[in-house]
Amino acid sequence: MTPYRWKILVLFGIIALAGWALLPSIRLYSMPAEERYGSDPEVAELRDQSLKLGLDLLGGMHLVLALDRSELTDEQVPDAMDRAMEVLRNRIDQFGVAEPSIQRQGEDRILLQLPGVVDQERVKDLIGATAQLHFQLVMDREESAMILDRVDRALYNAMSGETGAMEEAADTTGLGSNDGMSDSDGTDSGSNAGSAGNDVAGGDGEAGSGDEPLAVPTLAPGETRPLIDKLYDYPTLPRGSAAVQIEDKDRILELVEYAREADLIPPGRDLGVLSKPRDLGGGFVGYEIFVLKRAPEMTGEGIKTASMVIGLDPNRPGQPGVSLSFTPKGTKDFARVTANTVGRQLAIVLDGRVSSAPTINEKIPFGQASINGSFSDTEANDLAIVLRAGALPADLDFLEERTVGPSLGRDSIRTSLFAAMIGAAAVGLFMLIYYRASGVIALIGLTLNITFLMAGLALFRGTLTLPGIAGIVLTIGMAVDANVLVFERIREEIRAGKRPRLAIASGYDSAFSTILDANLTTLISAIVLFWFGTGPIKGFAVTLGIGIIANLYTAVVVTRTLFDTVTSRRSIDELSI
Repeated sequence: MTPYRWKILVLFGIIALAGWALLPSIRLYSMPAEERYGSDPEVAELRDQSLKLGLDLLGGMHLVLALDRSELTDEQVPDAMDRAMEVLRNRIDQFGVAEPSIQRQGEDRILLQLPGVVDQERVKDLIGATAQLHFQLVMDREESAMILDRVDRALYNAMSGETGAMEEAADTTGLGSNDGMSDSDGTDSGSNAGSAGNDVAGGDGEAGSGDEPLAVPTLAPGETRPLIDKLYDYPTLPRGSAAVQIEDKDRILELVEYAREADLIPPGRDLGVLSKPRDLGGGFVGYEIFVLKRAPEMTGEGIKTASMVIGLDPNRPGQPGVSLSFTPKGTKDFARVTANTVGRQLAIVLDGRVSSAPTINEKIPFGQASINGSFSDTEANDLAIVLRAGALPADLDFLEERTVGPSLGRDSIRTSLFAAMIGAAAVGLFMLIYYRASGVIALIGLTLNITFLMAGLALFRGTLTLPGIAGIVLTIGMAVDANVLVFERIREEIRAGKRPRLAIASGYDSAFSTILDANLTTLISAIVLFWFGTGPIKGFAVTLGIGIIANLYTAVVVTRTLFDTVTSRRSIDELSI
């Protein structure tokens, strides 16, 4: 078999590989947009195998975050940044963003680019949560009633301007009899007492922490029990919590927040209010307010995995929840907590929000737990993501937020591709007019060059951006430049009297070193841009680098193979060039 036939077989093999690499992209981008970015597992797998589009083409979010250094020393900042980067990467990956960009900027800033994401608030909630998971004991009925009554009197004194508010809060006689809990985990043991997404007004209780004086809530005319009178059927307290009617929730939250900031809650205790209403029995739908032990029984460091599962609660089989498993140490602590809290409620508090307040019916020794409640699928999934990814070492402040709409991305794609096609058409027309039949071979090589470039991006999970399209245009120009060099050398050989086959061989041999030098220097530039560049510059470098490699193959090997195929089958005295 002649050498050029081997080259043809290799060429067909590479074309087949390029077609295989591009097939998922062709299938994906031929779908309607609503199906293309849906949650179907097969489509998600197709997205993973396809050519990715950057933020400027697909639309999405651009965020700049700053690490809160107020509680960190200068020596702790580098480690905190490394941990924050890893946590963000885990959360974003599990969120399902296609080709996210997470880059460190300076000492304490992080750049996030999330193509395809337009739900700005959901993303901010997910990546900004510090994910501090606490398990806090709910006080029993008697103590809860006493605390609520004490806070109510302190609130009235403060709101009416009477003295004695602080004394009411500080009088803690009889409190603290249930404080002897060990550091261990606890969670839902199968009761239907949980409820999702509940605000906890817990905090450090430091009064007057800000520079401005606290805004004191206003007493309604004739109101003497501002907190107690808003509690439904008080003092029944069937579960160590009091019920709140839906229309009174905002007032209760206002009073609880003021009580915290004014230090009106007895030391060691806290108040938590559910953020979503639930069925509290007897047909009454409302909220609950809990009295919590402020010091957590343990944190969530012992959690190993967390996942969203449908039907964890047998009483609500279609409702989503979060299934937890613990590390060996977490399992041991969890068993100890559940043993110490049998018959008691244990609130699961994530970032100051009560996710559930289940009753522990028995010791749970096997390290498996669940959080049930009024979750939507999205809320349950986001909670599981945060629990899996771990806690941020410090708060992240949002310094810059920009959203690129999908319509702008489509406009960018349309105008950029139109410009690229106009440029390619102009170059192709020039090659056909100036080099005649040989220009057809150049066009075939140019088409294969672009095909191999796009296949390389898809195969190596690259991202196509607007600068990347500029890299494609530059690749077209370099491919044409290589063809011009070869064709002009062939013309020189023909003018010197050589027959077409010899002129073709001499032309390629003479031009090879020049083509290699030009492409290698450009490839080195692309490597440097990729190594030191970020964002769009890196996208440009990737596209240019793959294009240069493809160009060397098509301009030197493919077009010569086509010339050899044409001239080997018949004797050609004149070459159309």
